[in-house]
Amino acid sequence: MFYVFYKAPGFKELTKNNVGLVWGLTAGITLLVMLFCWFFIAPWFRRSIHEKEALRWYHVFVIPMLSTRPTRTEKSLELNDGDDKDHDKLDLEEETKSNGIFNKVRNLVFSGINKDVVNCKEERLQKIHDAAARYDDDTEYMYSFIQVVTASMASFAHGSNDVANAVGPLSTVYYIWTTATVDLSGKTPVPLWILAMGGVFIDIGLLTYGYNIMRSLGNKITYHSPSRGFSMELGSCLTVLTASKIGLPVSTTHCITGATTAVGLCNGSAKTINWRMIGWCFFSWILTLPCAGLIAGLVFSFAAYAPKLIASTI
Repeated sequence: MFYVFYKAPGFKELTKNNVGLVWGLTAGITLLVMLFCWFFIAPWFRRSIHEKEALRWYHVFVIPMLSTRPTRTEKSLELNDGDDKDHDKLDLEEETKSNGIFNKVRNLVFSGINKDVVNCKEERLQKIHDAAARYDDDTEYMYSFIQVVTASMASFAHGSNDVANAVGPLSTVYYIWTTATVDLSGKTPVPLWILAMGGVFIDIGLLTYGYNIMRSLGNKITYHSPSRGFSMELGSCLTVLTASKIGLPVSTTHCITGATTAVGLCNGSAKTINWRMIGWCFFSWILTLPCAGLIAGLVFSFAAYAPKLIASTI
């Protein structure tokens, strides 16, 4: 919330030159969240994970008044007491529905997110994963909920820096094209539709090609788990948001790669890191600058030195 008040549109102007208001709002929200976690979320976790009660997510809001419920094992036994023929009929209906035109189109559009990104078939990678410390399933299950918070924070950080790095130059080009002037102050206005376009195209990239990045960063550097993912996301988000605040352009991918390597080293052994993949990452980052500069220079030269019609003066 501290970074939201400092960076988000609307809050940024409200809290400008008023650090006390920022800290006051942050402390107040932190206290409210802490109390909610203490009286609602913590009991829900204890009863759901430790005592194995069959609870739904919405039971969080009524957990102090909720009576003891059956365990998940007892619930599954009750469900299995039904007629097997009814289950077969339902399975046949579901299979028929999945072959419909709408479902085929949906599967085609969302093919990028229906991919298995948790794969480790190479023997060398399996040895790297086996060298890492493992924690019990209940701990990882609890962190899978907490990781939703850091994932949301990562989305906010990604938009505050990576999207800004892309829409900044585009906004400058659009401003010069529409006004035929160059603003030397360095504060070119950014239209809202350009910000929205940047966010939409990042989502399109995630839907279509993002699973390849998830496979590489999620499997080929070190062993991943919800508890490790929570630490990686939190560390990289704080780095990116701090860089955004001081005006330093950084890459979220660079930061999460560094955080992944650091968490892997916390196992206490260098054998838990795939150093070959780290080397390829660094090589690609170094190669990006000359390749992007060369392509940009060639495109600009093509436009600047192309034959053009010059109006004659009388």
